[in-house]
Amino acid sequence: FGVQEPIPSWGNMVQSGANYFMKGQFWPSTAPSLAILFTILGFHLLGDGLNNILEGKRSK
Repeated sequence: FGVQEPIPSWGNMVQSGANYFMKGQFWPSTAPSLAILFTILGFHLLGDGLNNILEGKRSK
């Protein structure tokens, strides 16, 4: 289910890095995990900012 192995995706990179994580090597999955984190955080902040702008226009 999802994107197959030859096509790179952040989820596949995190999943392949999980095998190394159990061996004590966390860095293979760190970069894609941070990319996911910052993308989600960016969309959250964008939505929050848009909500603040639109709510300000509605209350006037």
